[in-house]
Amino acid sequence: MALGDRLGIAGLIVALIGIATVYLWPQQRWIGGIALALAACLGVGWAVLEIRERRHVEAPTTRMAATPIALSKTDSVPPMRPNTNDSAKKPPPIEVSLKCTTGGSLPLRVLPKTTEYIIPVNKALNIAKNWGFNEIANNEDVPMQWPSPINFVPNPGDPMFVQKCGVTNHGQTNLTELDIPLRVRYGDDPTLYTYHVMISPLDSSKSFTFYVVNGCPIRINIMLPNTSSATVAGEADKRKFDLEMEYPPNHIPNYTFSFGLDPAKVNVLGMKCE
Repeated sequence: MALGDRLGIAGLIVALIGIATVYLWPQQRWIGGIALALAACLGVGWAVLEIRERRHVEAPTTRMAATPIALSKTDSVPPMRPNTNDSAKKPPPIEVSLKCTTGGSLPLRVLPKTTEYIIPVNKALNIAKNWGFNEIANNEDVPMQWPSPINFVPNPGDPMFVQKCGVTNHGQTNLTELDIPLRVRYGDDPTLYTYHVMISPLDSSKSFTFYVVNGCPIRINIMLPNTSSATVAGEADKRKFDLEMEYPPNHIPNYTFSFGLDPAKVNVLGMKCE
């Protein structure tokens, strides 16, 4: 039996004794008063112990409600849904590199069933039409020479050098209307003319090669751009982006890369220069 229950029973017995004493022995009422006072103290003690006992019993229920429940092996947490908000989507980057190096000297050797692309740096052409290639196609089964031996006889002591440029799409998207604007200066003319290298298409992981040839008797200087523009397949608007420039080892950092071509001894392009 709990202590509280014992105190409660004892208090009840003492209270009955006190009441009986008052009625049976009126001349000894003081004994009844002491008994009733003692019964009241025992009752208070019983009440205190009873309240503590009930709080102790109820407390674990409250704690259990706040205790987290561990997941079993068969339970799983629902996966978080990805953010499908259009504003969170970023367009794929355009990653295109440009590298120009000395491509040897004329004549060029064109392999069978292939086409080489020539940019004819020519002031008159640049003013009239500032974009496009001369396509040198070899439809035969044997290599061919450009310019043909009939129109051009190389001079080993005074070669005509050309520049060979490679453009590579390193990104994950296919491109169209790729525009690389070259800046060209002809002889002593301080004007900078723009000639657009237009490549379309240039698919992912593909490369395109072209040659820059001077066919006029003046020196030319060409500056390569740091930026370009193109249209990503599936997009309506053209985008501007930074070109990944592959400079030669002797290039000075932070300077615009340029190259020059000496005056041509022979008008290999067969075009009017001025």
